[in-house]
Amino acid sequence: RKQFGAPLPGWYGSGANPDLKPFTATQFDLAGEWYYAPESVVGVDVFQKTVKNFVVPVTVNNMTVDVNGTPTPFMQYSTNANGRSGTSKGIELYTQHTFDMGFGYIANYTLNKTNETPVSLGDTQVGKSELIGSAKYAANISLFYEKNGLLLRATSNWTGRTMQGLSSGLPIYTEPYNQIDLNGDYEFNKHFMVTASVINLTRSTPHQYLGGDTTARLYQLEYAGRQYYVGLTYKFGNGG
Repeated sequence: RKQFGAPLPGWYGSGANPDLKPFTATQFDLAGEWYYAPESVVGVDVFQKTVKNFVVPVTVNNMTVDVNGTPTPFMQYSTNANGRSGTSKGIELYTQHTFDMGFGYIANYTLNKTNETPVSLGDTQVGKSELIGSAKYAANISLFYEKNGLLLRATSNWTGRTMQGLSSGLPIYTEPYNQIDLNGDYEFNKHFMVTASVINLTRSTPHQYLGGDTTARLYQLEYAGRQYYVGLTYKFGNGG
């Protein structure tokens, strides 16, 4: 597909795939944790998951689809297909610590390796895909203060390049992404609490690209902006 601003001529459509095979998953986890102080822990988790017939969103060119009993040709048609067998394996490291004065942190890092497997729509192979939503790495870190009814938290989330589906046989990826959020609440008493949040403080924008080169062909751009939330909570009764 050479141009993204002007669509190809002809019919475009989307629909379900009644021939999808049910997917099955085999997985295991081995985890260990050390609680070295109150409200403090370090841990590790080793995992592997194998999914057969996992579901992949696909867009296919020049496809004929039965519409109310009539074979109808489409220039492009979007549906779901089956990936043969995808494996996700890796390790997660995490820690949490709270200091006596109320400050603390929570952090985790996941390193994930997935394979690429053929994707079939009926008897036709339409490309190759990793497990949908899989990323090579993901990390989160939160810094917080919690004392005397006040909770303040700042969180930064990182996600590596993420598989989203196939279009015309080419993979669709979301580029590596980072977002910072702020949250806070204050309990005036056992009945009344105020909460506030700032989502996407950094005004980060997810970019999706087509093909193996994550910067060559822009596929989709989404921007939700910076979002603010304020809430009031009142609990009736004695709280017992």
